[in-house]
Amino acid sequence: MHTHKGGEGECFFHTGRPAVTRCKQCGKPLCSDCRLVTEDGLFCSDKCAQTTGVFVKRSQNLEKKRSGRRKGVPAGLIRFIVFLIIIVVIYKLGRQLIAQGFFEKLLQTIKKP
Repeated sequence: MHTHKGGEGECFFHTGRPAVTRCKQCGKPLCSDCRLVTEDGLFCSDKCAQTTGVFVKRSQNLEKKRSGRRKGVPAGLIRFIVFLIIIVVIYKLGRQLIAQGFFEKLLQTIKKP
C-alpha cells in the first residue's frame, strides 16, 4: 500500500493542492490535473484504469453467462405444475377416503354424545 505524501485533503502527487476526487481503484486522493478520466471512472494511472477495466469486463462476461442459464423453464410454469400435482393428490386422497367411508365414520363419531 502506498503512503500518502500530503494531508488528507491534498493530492497524492502534489503537496499543497486540494484533492477533488479519489482513484476508483486504489483510493489515492487526486487533484484535477492528476485524475485520468475513462468510461469506467476516475483513476490515478493507466495501471489502475486497466486493472478496473479488466475487472469490469470479467464481471460483464460472468453476468452474460448467468443470464444465459436462466433461459430454461419459467418459474411460473413450474409453480403451476406443482400446484396441479397437489390438487390431483388431494382429489385422489379424498376419493379414497370417501370410498373407505372415512367421512361417514367421522360424522358418526362427532354426533355421538
